[in-house]
Amino acid sequence: STWFWKLMMLANVTMFVLTMRRNAYEFEPVRTNPLLGPPTTALIDVGAQTQELVLEGRQYWRMLSSMFLHAGLIHLGTNMAALYSLGRELEQRFGALRVALIYFASGLWGSALSAIFIADWVCVGASGAVFGLFGAVWADFVQNCRARKGERVSMLSQLVANTVVNVAISLLPLINAFAHFGGFVCGVLLGLNLLVLRRYRRNRDGTRGEETGAL
Repeated sequence: STWFWKLMMLANVTMFVLTMRRNAYEFEPVRTNPLLGPPTTALIDVGAQTQELVLEGRQYWRMLSSMFLHAGLIHLGTNMAALYSLGRELEQRFGALRVALIYFASGLWGSALSAIFIADWVCVGASGAVFGLFGAVWADFVQNCRARKGERVSMLSQLVANTVVNVAISLLPLINAFAHFGGFVCGVLLGLNLLVLRRYRRNRDGTRGEETGAL
């Protein structure tokens, strides 16, 4: 059974509730926060990151804590839908430990790039980690496509369509493109090393020999 993606969804939803509790469960006006969530002050109180706090204040732990915070219900809902779709399938195929490594490494890499390149934003969200899983799905397809007979065309078309949509989203105003693209690249690189299915070839004497071993 799978458990990691469920645990991450529970952690993210719990942290959103706790953040709203800190703001007495009051939502910011839509003109201030169109994502239907708390003010930035509440997010900073519970662990959001800014360039000043991380690089100048050396509060590096915020790069991790910010991965479990979301700016609003819309932000939380889109990330959790993606986590459900990507994380569940990857975990079924490759196990929780590999998915967890990709998830956290991609999220932290996205947070690091955000801290370096984004000066004036309060950065939160699991987007870097989720885009890491998306990159890992691409890595899975590229190197394991021979094991997906009958699924290649449909999976490729879905991946291309999702890529176009996600790139378009990443280019919208107020979207942290550094977390998205940084997480994606990290997910691809880790996926190419971690998500290798065990394949076999038929030897000349009729016995089965191993061709590629899973890491």
